[in-house]
Amino acid sequence: MKIKKYIGLLFLALLLVLGGCGKEKAEQADNNIEADEKKSNDPVEIEKEMTISEAPVTPFENIDGKTAVKLFPKDWADPYDAEQLRFYMYYGDQELITAAKDDGIYRYDLREDKVVWELPYRSVDSGMHNGVFYVTQTEESNAYAMVSAISIEDGKILHNYDFNDHEMANHLTLSDNYMLFISKLIDRTNEPDEHNEDLLVVDLQTEELLWTTPTAAVSNHRPIVELDDGFLLVNYFESGGIAIATDQTSHVYDKNTGNEIYQITADTLNDKPVANEHGIYFLDFRENVIKLYDFNGTLLKEVNPQISFEYYQLIQPAATSESLIYADNEGIVWYETDLSAVQHRVELGECAVRYMTATDDRIYAIVSENTEDESEIFYVVSLDIHTGEIYEKIELETNANTIHAHHVFNNKYHFALFNPENDDEEIYYVLSGSDVNKPF
Repeated sequence: MKIKKYIGLLFLALLLVLGGCGKEKAEQADNNIEADEKKSNDPVEIEKEMTISEAPVTPFENIDGKTAVKLFPKDWADPYDAEQLRFYMYYGDQELITAAKDDGIYRYDLREDKVVWELPYRSVDSGMHNGVFYVTQTEESNAYAMVSAISIEDGKILHNYDFNDHEMANHLTLSDNYMLFISKLIDRTNEPDEHNEDLLVVDLQTEELLWTTPTAAVSNHRPIVELDDGFLLVNYFESGGIAIATDQTSHVYDKNTGNEIYQITADTLNDKPVANEHGIYFLDFRENVIKLYDFNGTLLKEVNPQISFEYYQLIQPAATSESLIYADNEGIVWYETDLSAVQHRVELGECAVRYMTATDDRIYAIVSENTEDESEIFYVVSLDIHTGEIYEKIELETNANTIHAHHVFNNKYHFALFNPENDDEEIYYVLSGSDVNKPF
């Protein structure tokens, strides 16, 4: 009986001990939760972001035919096995439209390895808009300015725009209802302060010339910035055509009449500001200042970034509805649209930016990096246009800066480079944020 009583007392004591331990563990757990909650409200040291140079290289075969294609013109069927295409290529779903140096203008089917249609004309500049291929100077004679509108379906010339008092159409720009280009007058003095060239604006609906205005010293290949009510052009005509003798002056012209609405005198990269619905942005690398103007030409805000951007004075910025994006000396920067703060940035690391282009959903940066043997490796990097997230980093088949023929068509980034093993041969790259084989 005593033994049973003793065992019972031991059992009771054990329960008390275990209960105490459980209570202690529960209290400790509560303390841990409180500590975690308190910690979550404290500043946390964030791990250093990966730089572009540290980002892993994407094997091209992982994205080939999905978000990127690589094209070798020399492999196409004769006589379209052109080593150099010259000018731009426009890529659709395993098809392309282009102009070769000596083989005219044509649409090519890559699946069937054959031409769909062709025109025996040379060209100087081109653009694609609303299912129409616009090509300048298609006739053998370049005695006057000419733009041909060509159907992409069958290659038929829909309309020839002739301008007999101007020489050659350059700087071709296409918008929803307008075609713009710059051309020298046939009867001109060649004096820098005289009226020697014009901006010409054509209504694509009526096919009529709407207006012209004198221009001078236009340098950017695509110089026009389209705004809601006007076209903006950095124009040195009023300063006597001398680009280095004065601050840059942007003239904003009414789309339909050509009347000047307002001017903005402010320097900017590449003689071309960028705009969104919040205003017009000017980035002056000499003064390390970014300025935001409204659509009446009034200065709204200016900031001096902490990191300057003079290294990349030829890199064109981009403006979206959410951000101003540009390259500074150490990285790619996303600014608030009102310039109130930096949203985020992606550091370059050991890379240098060579080119930067924006599509609707991506920022594409072509960068180079030095190697131990003092040569260079080139990459094209695809970043989310909103967050800066690096999606792809593709090594390019070149060890020199031979990259050319940049442009965006159908939300795809196109560019070419020369084959390092044979610098007479071109390699074309086309990249997309979604389906690179989206049709024309």
